[in-house]
Amino acid sequence: MYRVKEALVMTFQDMTITAKVKAALAQAEDVSAMDIDVNVKNGVVTLKGNVSRDAHDRAIQVARGVDGVVSVEDNLNITSSA
Repeated sequence: MYRVKEALVMTFQDMTITAKVKAALAQAEDVSAMDIDVNVKNGVVTLKGNVSRDAHDRAIQVARGVDGVVSVEDNLNITSSA
């Protein structure tokens, strides 16, 4: 029973972090939040998508600044046309 409760708390925390990261990206300048997928597991944020160099650097910075984020895994592709 304890493990199930622990898993539900972790899932809720991850969902909360996901929402916070997405909201922060949507508000950030030089970032198109629609181009970035956000996944969170145990506080580790994974960012995926095609972005410009400026958007890449800003997205990583924004995600790292969100409360509860343990680390950020960068799976973003830098494109010249993004």
